[in-house]
Amino acid sequence: MKKFLTILAISCTSLLLSGCFGGDESDVEIESSYNTQSFVGVVADLPADSSVNATHILNADTGDTVYLRSVLFDLGDFVGGKLRVSGTMEEKEDGTKVLLVESRDVLELDIESDEPYLFEFEEQGFEIELPESKYEISDSASLVNFVTDDYSFSVRSIVKGLELDMEIYLDENYDDQIPQDVLFSNNRYYKLNLGTGRSVYLHNSEDVIYEIIFNSDGSNQAELNLEINEVLDNIFYTPETMDIETTVEIDTEADKDNDEDNQSDQDDSDTEPGVTQVEPVDLSSLSGEVSGVVSGINSSKSELVGPDASIFNYSITDNDYVYVSYENDEAEYRKLFKINGANFEEIAYFEEGSETDWELVSGENIAYDRPLKMVFVEEDGYRQVDVKEGYRYFESRPMLLGFHYPRQWYYAGGNNTYEFSDKPLTEGETLVKIEMVDDSFDSLNGVSISPTIKKTTVGSEIRYYVEKEDGDVILLSADSEYSEELDIMAQTLVEVSE
Repeated sequence: MKKFLTILAISCTSLLLSGCFGGDESDVEIESSYNTQSFVGVVADLPADSSVNATHILNADTGDTVYLRSVLFDLGDFVGGKLRVSGTMEEKEDGTKVLLVESRDVLELDIESDEPYLFEFEEQGFEIELPESKYEISDSASLVNFVTDDYSFSVRSIVKGLELDMEIYLDENYDDQIPQDVLFSNNRYYKLNLGTGRSVYLHNSEDVIYEIIFNSDGSNQAELNLEINEVLDNIFYTPETMDIETTVEIDTEADKDNDEDNQSDQDDSDTEPGVTQVEPVDLSSLSGEVSGVVSGINSSKSELVGPDASIFNYSITDNDYVYVSYENDEAEYRKLFKINGANFEEIAYFEEGSETDWELVSGENIAYDRPLKMVFVEEDGYRQVDVKEGYRYFESRPMLLGFHYPRQWYYAGGNNTYEFSDKPLTEGETLVKIEMVDDSFDSLNGVSISPTIKKTTVGSEIRYYVEKEDGDVILLSADSEYSEELDIMAQTLVEVSE
């Protein structure tokens, strides 16, 4: 079953009640909808003089101090970081409350360390020793990106194959430029200057060409040169450990001729497991702005997410960022890019979590609360969902539906019922309830808002009945005070695929 996640960097455990601001929902029956609370804030150490049975505190955005304890996570790894935490609130006889953390979503990493750390990239065939706190790091099958405030560099591994050598690679990629030899303590490199602030270093091993590209704004070049020397001195190449099958291979002209000869046979063959899925080519269902972003990402897909990746969701923010969710080798990943014209700068990288939907691996999730234009890739093409200003997009896989809900609201539930409130449901009352009912749509009374929506009023309660394509009927109910929010939730309800 393909996951369609709300692109909000929102994570909740799959076996527990969902918390604040959305996420995936459990299909396990829950005894109560009110035993989970969610908070956002900065994690800090428990004061030394505290007698509370907790390990850490959360300085919440609301100004509250929340005591934390967890058997699932080492919260010490996140001291100084901004998290969204959810779990069961435990109350002692003396009135002290401690949140037993069962899920957490890292919003910002602020864990400083100047100590060198050996990063190992076995798939790409190298190791590098760098200060842990200095770089934001992301990687794909053949490429690893390192980003600082002042410059960035990438290391790409290219399998040479039978025909490819350094001379051919230079001819094909750098217009016959003659490289300059540069000797460092650990390896020999070939250097190419591509203009102000951009330089390339090539390391030629027996089986692999390593390409290291540095980019900067061109200022403080002398200082940057020292940084480059330090970086190159601390790269250790181990091509014998590489997974050759997942590394990018450059086709020579002879290979291309072969490919053309065999193309007709390949066109008639079925898609094998693990082969990249082809993106839909018809972009007519998308708005112009969204179509341009999707097309741009598709044209650079190999570089951005890997040649064998299958993208299943794009989410474009109102301030020129885009989340890209994709599948590769039966695992799911997400990247956040800054849109710079036709270029996409990687800002954050996420992996599918074991206890949460997405785990922030590197970078900063700086766009998680922005309005979105979401694009789902489905079998018959693209499906665009524009999230209304002031609202978030909620999607339930158990109920196979999605809709908008007020951005600052909380929700809890599971299976076929969800409840929404403007406060954590342990503190506030249910404002809107969503549930699946057994009645047939035709048997229900009410004013027809559309062919699939009926509205009725019972006392001060307003009810909307929405019929899905599969015949299931969804009831949305609320007090008349929240009629506007209820109307938007009902009108934006759509059916989603498994």
